[in-house]
This record gives sequence, C-alpha cells and structure tokens, in this order.
Amino acid sequence: MAFGRDGSELELSIFDLQNRKMREALRSIIEKSGDEEVVRIAEDALREAEEIGMKLSGE
Repeated sequence: MAFGRDGSELELSIFDLQNRKMREALRSIIEKSGDEEVVRIAEDALREAEEIGMKLSGE
C-alpha cells in the first residue's frame, strides 16, 4: 500500500482496523449480555459502525 504525503491512507487503514475491532466487541456484548437495554445500545452502535465500515470500503 502506498501512503500519501499527509498519511491519510495510513489513518484510514488504522481507523478501519479500530472499527473492525469495535464491531467484534459489540457483537460479543450483544451475545453475552442479559440486559435488554445494553443489547439495544450495542445493536444501535454496531449498526452505525457497520455503516461507517461500508462507507470506508466504498460499498
């Protein structure tokens, strides 16, 4: 991967990695939590994170 002078490609790559890890954590919270409110909040956050991931990948 080539990096621009301003490092923007590197920043996007790091953000994508952080976003993927956050989605994994949210899925784990949804799976393991017994609290409906916590699950709802995590599902909302996961939905937003997935939308951001799609925008980053150009889908």
